[in-house]
Amino acid sequence: MDALKQTWGRIHDWLAANCPIVLGSFGPPATDEQFGEAERAMGVELPEEVKAVYRIHDGQRHIPTPVSYCPDLKCIPAFLWGEDWLGLKDMTRRWKGVKELLDGGTFDGTKGEPRGPVRSDWWHPGWLPLTEDHSGYMRCLDLAPKSRGHAGQVIFWCHDSPERGVLAPNLPAWLEQFAMALEQGEFTSVPDKYGPGLIRVRDL
Repeated sequence: MDALKQTWGRIHDWLAANCPIVLGSFGPPATDEQFGEAERAMGVELPEEVKAVYRIHDGQRHIPTPVSYCPDLKCIPAFLWGEDWLGLKDMTRRWKGVKELLDGGTFDGTKGEPRGPVRSDWWHPGWLPLTEDHSGYMRCLDLAPKSRGHAGQVIFWCHDSPERGVLAPNLPAWLEQFAMALEQGEFTSVPDKYGPGLIRVRDL
């Protein structure tokens, strides 16, 4: 996993120079006990490549994030592709919330419109939330792909749109893509206008 450590090193370096408040929000490494709790709760087995990512940081935490309009603000500053990166506990919490909707029949009769090797379910229990934005959109780890897909691929999911699609073949590759996007100037931070985390330059 030397490549993964290098990717994290690039991300750490960029954040330290450009948005240290995000760097300060990262959680400690996930433990074997935490992996076991998450796997049992969601009825899955996490791929080793995913565990390797979370053994470096277990998502993000709420931290003091003072901005001019709210000096006492505490939140999770936007990070991964401009969204909140969920630790294992929050991943499980978010998964349980959508699973309850599925089991309650909320999604009965609705189908997604996937692009690529993604199931056409509106939501599938094999989709584990990785990030979420403030609109309810999520990026998910797909452990139940169609035959041409890869278990562990990263997909996007919209709660109010049938669109779904593959973003990366696996989580380490998605992180590497993000490190490159940071280095190419695709993200910035404008805390007093857009909050304390990262935002895409094209969205300014």
